[in-house]
Amino acid sequence: MGKASDPRPEDVSATYEAGTAVEVTAHAAVGHEFVRWEGDYPSGERASRSLSVTVDSETTLSPVFRESDGEQTIVAYDPQDERFDNYTVDRTPDASFDSASAELPDGVTWSDVPNQFPDRTKRNVSVTASYPWSAVGQLTHSGDGYCSATVVEGNHVITAGHCVYTDGAWAFDSGYSDTIEFIPGRNGGERPFSEELLGPAEVEYIQTYDKWVDQGNQAYDVAVLTLDRNLARETGTFSYEGRSADSSFYGSEFDYTQLHTTGYPAREAPYVSSDGTAQWDLDTAGQGTDILQSGDCRLNNMCHKIATGQATNELLYPGNSGGPVWTTDDRNRPTLVSVVSSGPEILDSISDGIAVRLSRDKYSDIGKMIRRGNSVDLQPVANLTAESTTVSFGEPVALDAGTSLAPDEPIESYEWDFNTVSGDGTDTTTATPQVTHTYGPDWPLVTAEVTVVSSDGDTDTATLTIRQSEKSVDLSQLHVSVDNATECGLTCREIDATIENPTDSTITNLTANASISAGGEQVWSDERTLEEIPPGTTPYNATVDLDTDGASTVIDNDGEVTVRIEVTAGGQSRTFVFEREVL
Repeated sequence: MGKASDPRPEDVSATYEAGTAVEVTAHAAVGHEFVRWEGDYPSGERASRSLSVTVDSETTLSPVFRESDGEQTIVAYDPQDERFDNYTVDRTPDASFDSASAELPDGVTWSDVPNQFPDRTKRNVSVTASYPWSAVGQLTHSGDGYCSATVVEGNHVITAGHCVYTDGAWAFDSGYSDTIEFIPGRNGGERPFSEELLGPAEVEYIQTYDKWVDQGNQAYDVAVLTLDRNLARETGTFSYEGRSADSSFYGSEFDYTQLHTTGYPAREAPYVSSDGTAQWDLDTAGQGTDILQSGDCRLNNMCHKIATGQATNELLYPGNSGGPVWTTDDRNRPTLVSVVSSGPEILDSISDGIAVRLSRDKYSDIGKMIRRGNSVDLQPVANLTAESTTVSFGEPVALDAGTSLAPDEPIESYEWDFNTVSGDGTDTTTATPQVTHTYGPDWPLVTAEVTVVSSDGDTDTATLTIRQSEKSVDLSQLHVSVDNATECGLTCREIDATIENPTDSTITNLTANASISAGGEQVWSDERTLEEIPPGTTPYNATVDLDTDGASTVIDNDGEVTVRIEVTAGGQSRTFVFEREVL
């Protein structure tokens, strides 16, 4: 048995004869950390500090150490102010962070959370509105999904660094942008929290490692994103915790019954039939540290080699990046083990994927990134709705800004502006989010605008367009009758008619078009607009005084005339016809 305990990383090694059963543990000096074992031996976990092997031939085993990073430079960007805010974080892996614990959605208890490890290789998650699946979502840019992420605190998600910076470009090749959005629990066309959260949450603050941005070091391919609203009450959160480099969570002893990888694989995945907006959960097995692949993660215990889909059917594809590799404890509380960084090439179904381990140092970094994200001044988000955006002229409009959000400080006031298309309107300020306003009758298209003002003076504005029209009417029950025709001269008659409205609604702007004809020839007409026809009866009177030709036509027809009254309102019309003898 040997023990490599000398803290000097350049000198520690030992040579063993063939057939020797070796149990050896490496101990790093202060300021250093263990990386891997080097030597010719047939099996064993090279990234584990404790090694147990039997050597086939005379072998020198040497532990490799490196200087540990006592601090890290974090690249931070505020897309609201378009400025970088880089800083250095001291690592305190023994610190406690409130954000590290799993949090349930409102109204859910741990007994409601089912066992998350049924016997299957992969499955399309259809219950994405249920915890814990609700805490996994899709990152989108300009509406297109491209990465996965996990809610780990009220308004923070963890994802891969390359989801915000890749190939020398920020935010999906278009510069840092607040148009990066997170859709929790997305399920194809369904967005189960869109109403509660007012749609996708926008990214307000981005933090990732300088070693990822400047060096492209895959072992630091992690980012923490601060969102413009608190999601946890609706989605719940995953916990995260730091584990030592030789933790069994990362080795092959953690098999397909104990680990998940969840996310949104793109349509290139042969098992995906949709457009890459469906959530999939994959059985996962830890494979320890990568030996075969080149790059930063080869023999690097900060990376986590993972296998999904069993030995020869790797299921990781683009879109899974940033998603969680996770497990649950005895109470089914989900906890992050690592963050998906890369999968094999699309046509390679044998090679394994790589994730970034949440080591004890990264646990400290993430906790402090979240703390810093919570110090960012988040702006309120205004939202305005109406009971109806189509109303009749003169009808009051009930407006509601009650679903507006204020992540930092409470909303103190609501500033209202009621405009017509000419820009003229009235203004008012309220302390409550509901208001009723009646617009004038001159404009069919008007707007309502509300500016929410938080107690620290931050503002946001929402606008709603209101369409005014003639009040819809029902003329089917309207009745017109001609009651009397009183002689007022040889060719003159006073016509007394009645319009009966049996409904309980007033009909406005009713047009009455009346005409008299004899023998098919019109001899008189009259058109007028009645501003209101209230419930009940309304008189409709007219004086008919025919000229000589009209009177002759009536006489030639033996005094028989046809009275026609057509009424029109709200795009509807009815015609009433009466036969009368006037001589």
